[in-house]
Amino acid sequence: MSKESFDPGLGQKFSRKTKRMINKDGSFNVRRIGHKFTTHNAYQNLINLSWWKFNLLVLLSYVVVNGIFAFVYACYGPNYFSGMKPGSFGEVFMECFYFSTHTFTSVGYGNVSPNGHVVNVLASFEALVGLMSFALGTGLIYGRFSKPKARLHFSEFAIIRDDAGTKSFQFRIANARKNTLIEMTAHLMYVTIDPRTMHRNYNRLKLAVPYIYFMPLNWTIVHEIDEESPLYGKTALDLKNEQGEFLISISGFDDNFSQTVHTRYSYQYDEVRWNKKFARPYETKEDGDIILRLNELDKLEE
Repeated sequence: MSKESFDPGLGQKFSRKTKRMINKDGSFNVRRIGHKFTTHNAYQNLINLSWWKFNLLVLLSYVVVNGIFAFVYACYGPNYFSGMKPGSFGEVFMECFYFSTHTFTSVGYGNVSPNGHVVNVLASFEALVGLMSFALGTGLIYGRFSKPKARLHFSEFAIIRDDAGTKSFQFRIANARKNTLIEMTAHLMYVTIDPRTMHRNYNRLKLAVPYIYFMPLNWTIVHEIDEESPLYGKTALDLKNEQGEFLISISGFDDNFSQTVHTRYSYQYDEVRWNKKFARPYETKEDGDIILRLNELDKLEE
């Protein structure tokens, strides 16, 4: 295996110390600024947004849009609406807000209706906005559900163990979903930082088994630390001094979506446990069934 350093696209020269390169959620620790806004970027952001942020954004957008229409309606006053009782501006605003939600969602209870061309035109425009919003929201929800994405469970820690004089770097993964992943491929890199120049060095780590056909159980990915390995002869203090980080790329074929999915992960030097081994997370029952316990994927033994 070659020891030469290469740049996988993450940069080598920096002016000061940086954070970890790959976050725990698989995203790269890079913030992009200065780019122009486009609807395509907005679509990508909404598709990739976490579910709680997406739902919160939908709720806020719903309240804000209806609040704007309700404010305009309230400015005209209850005289422009049939069935609306006179009152303070706050009371009229709430009545107009309810009327706005009925119009926006095309419910139309009929207890309040607009009078005059101005508010009818405004209500017609709001109905159009509501239809377009629901069409857009339906497309986004479908895109979020239909987007193939790997959900792999990585062990909390990686380990470096010595088994009968042979050292190895190991970590484990398992499929957290019930779908089938086949033709799994793994790539592993070790990144070090020169504390004087802040220069990053990338080294490929050769894997004992870089490819498997099926992954119904967990997969322990192993790099043997031989004389050609960048980790040869290094201790935990060495990894700390060079700010070592292990970058992982996993790809496989999702049998449900019939598409290839990818995921990324990383372990920093302080997330490596020495002289440990992984406990077996599965067992065979008397009837022959194999039980895989995902909650034991992180279990270590001396």
